Amino acid sequence: MSEPTLTGSGSINIGYGALLPDEVALQETADALEIADRSGDDFTLANARLTRGATLVLQDGGEREHGFDLLAMVRQAALQQRFTISAVWFQDIQIAKEKSRSGDIDSVLRIGWAPVNADPLPSTPRRDLSDVVTRLDGSPLG
Repeated sequence: MSEPTLTGSGSINIGYGALLPDEVALQETADALEIADRSGDDFTLANARLTRGATLVLQDGGEREHGFDLLAMVRQAALQQRFTISAVWFQDIQIAKEKSRSGDIDSVLRIGWAPVNADPLPSTPRRDLSDVVTRLDGSPLG
């Protein structure tokens, strides 16, 4: 097995949809994940999961769900401060895209509202999403 050549910039471009993953990217991310899994390094493994997960969720094939599972693992690592917090935002964007694709606009709005409504200071008052956002027809969110 040769060393994977998918670079960080390539994986970012794929992850944000600037490039569509092809068969080479699918193989390279699978190889990179296998190598990272054997490395024993949590950061390397999280990065490989992020890259592989992003590559899979952009496919229409049967492995999309596995891609979301990998992104969830990376998100959890980030929330436990074992990986970059931007992975949380990346996964939330991917989930919002998937919810939008299935027509679940309420969930898209809730996912998008969560970072805005995060609690930077415990004394900061929070507002419920339904107090701020309404549907296009003017009716409140459920």
